[in-house]
Amino acid sequence: MTMCLYWDASRTGGPSGHGGLRLVWEEETGWAYALVGLAQDQVILAGQVDALHRIYAAPEEVAEVAEHMVRTWRRPAGDFHQEWEQAARTRAAIDAFRQPPHPDDLTYRPIG
Repeated sequence: MTMCLYWDASRTGGPSGHGGLRLVWEEETGWAYALVGLAQDQVILAGQVDALHRIYAAPEEVAEVAEHMVRTWRRPAGDFHQEWEQAARTRAAIDAFRQPPHPDDLTYRPIG
């Protein structure tokens, strides 16, 4: 599973001539970033977001890290350790989604 979030520097007071920030979350690796130019595919700098130690980081901490990076064009020096309160439910939903279907669910049953 993957999620992409974008922050536009023009809306946050970031450096002129820079497009903003792209944060990408992947289930196995956690958070990565790309500082982008005016075109989304123009990557200026990219790497892991070391400050977000949790795969399921709290949304407020993700937003705080993103805001810092867009405004300063640097990764934050601090550490963010809070896990999102819905992390356990999210993991359970992902696990349930990945379970193979039960054989009874694969048989044809006419409706009505």
